[in-house]
Amino acid sequence: VAAFLNQFFSLAADIIFKHGGTLEKFIGDAVMAFFGAPLPQQDHAERAVRSALEMIAVLEEWNAEREAAGDDRIDVRIAVNSGPVVVGDIGSASRVDYTVLGNTVNVTARLEEHVATPGSIVLGENTQAAVADIFPTESLGSVQLKGLSRKINIFRVLTEDVESGA
Repeated sequence: VAAFLNQFFSLAADIIFKHGGTLEKFIGDAVMAFFGAPLPQQDHAERAVRSALEMIAVLEEWNAEREAAGDDRIDVRIAVNSGPVVVGDIGSASRVDYTVLGNTVNVTARLEEHVATPGSIVLGENTQAAVADIFPTESLGSVQLKGLSRKINIFRVLTEDVESGA
């Protein structure tokens, strides 16, 4: 399991860094990253979606290798959300992490856990608005997530309609 996770995390980290993202942490078998800090990026939403698309494409190649070796395929669920966050060094006197906090982060985690399906990229409404002219998306309607007072509109990136090289 450790060798598998190390290989997957290496693939994911390389893609995140390639697109200018910050790898926040590994959480069990999940990867958390953010874009737009520590240096501002006007195109942070686009970078995040491009990173997600590349992750899906690289995973397909890796799955072909895994299947040829007799191993099972793996799928990932990806959620991308944009909004205000608190970012910085947060922790105690004995341990500090460079991290992001806030409702935007919580919504992203809930979108990944409760809305995204294996192999899909789900976007919050702010992210979709920022990339609507770049990537094809479809509405998945609105959803009420724990901790929110209103429903939010959610979208899926039409990965099958994205030209390669996205």
